[in-house]
Amino acid sequence: MAETKARVTNGGVAWDAVVVGGGHNGLVTAAYLAKSGLRTLVLERRERVGGAADTVELGPGIRVPALAHTVGRFRPSIHRDLELKRHGLSLMAPDVRLFAPSPDGSAVVLWGDVAKTAEGLRARSGARPRRVKVVATQAPRAVVRAAKPAATHPWRQYRVTESQNN
Repeated sequence: MAETKARVTNGGVAWDAVVVGGGHNGLVTAAYLAKSGLRTLVLERRERVGGAADTVELGPGIRVPALAHTVGRFRPSIHRDLELKRHGLSLMAPDVRLFAPSPDGSAVVLWGDVAKTAEGLRARSGARPRRVKVVATQAPRAVVRAAKPAATHPWRQYRVTESQNN
């Protein structure tokens, strides 16, 4: 069977690919398509592209993400392939990974440093030191294990269990 290529035209311009949605995923997809030589059109209903990765200016020269506070799942290969550093994107790893304030004024803080996280949780909970460290080091892996099957097969329901001998 011969391969058929569909072409979308608008005002005499022919497009090989049309990406609906100009959020960060749509823009990455469009960039890869264009890089492979396809004439690519991105359609976005808002007046600006970027979606959750859009930035706003809080004050003169202070630009911050409007919604997304992390690009933790943004693969380094995308950063390299699309030469995003050359286009002005610089990524930073903050010391504080999660800050959850409580109404009483205290807060749970998860740091990039596991020992610092464990110390803060220990002080807050009064838990045994070893147990807190196990939770702090194993929780991210447990989340990844739980999320991976759901991301691969979102229509299925999964029950994740983990036994741990202390």
